[in-house]
Amino acid sequence: MKADEKYLANVRIRLHVDKKNRERIINGLRTEIEYALEKGESIENILKRMGSPAEMANSYNDTYKNDIFFQKKKTYKIVKFVAIASLVASLLFLGVILISILVLPADGSISQVGGVSGPAIIETTSRPLTLFEILRPYYKYTCIPLSLFVLSTLYYITEKIKQKRVRKNEKK
Repeated sequence: MKADEKYLANVRIRLHVDKKNRERIINGLRTEIEYALEKGESIENILKRMGSPAEMANSYNDTYKNDIFFQKKKTYKIVKFVAIASLVASLLFLGVILISILVLPADGSISQVGGVSGPAIIETTSRPLTLFEILRPYYKYTCIPLSLFVLSTLYYITEKIKQKRVRKNEKK
């Protein structure tokens, strides 16, 4: 990898902007390097003049810091993490509950009840439980993570829709 491409790759890694702006910035820097090379400047002098990749990326990050999309990017990462973590927790709880129910024996029983002419033996067997009946005692363990998953996913989707509308209006 050439020195200029290595420099641009290091800048790209440190940029905290959306993909469109990242590519625009990198293409601009590439054009600037190519122009300086055509004028006869050495690649070492160009890169020295431009500063370290961290300094270059930080200057662009400072420019975009007040950009609403830059600020939302951090929020999206948190919301994605909450959504994934809550989904995993919900699935884990449901899995443990279902496995424990499948492993536990059926709770059918035989009872002896007194009758008029003597004791009568009554056998009771359990019918197959529905999923709702299985989860009813454990709803509090799955309700919170599932609610977090649904709410964070809805928030993420609505914010993405808003972001697309804003960008569409900016293009007009």
